[in-house]
Amino acid sequence: MQNNTFESRRRLEKMPFDKCFDVDGNSELCHATGYEVFDGEDWWDEFVDSNGDFQYGR
Repeated sequence: MQNNTFESRRRLEKMPFDKCFDVDGNSELCHATGYEVFDGEDWWDEFVDSNGDFQYGR
């Protein structure tokens, strides 16, 4: 998920593990921020990549 328009954002009770995402054509381990966001349908864990951009997944 790569939408940056969210209805809600909240802190997680437990920090998730870091997760791999495709960043600039490469697989990169992105750091969990400890937050999750709601896009109107589902909650997604928030991660940050080496460019400082947010990535979202479960």
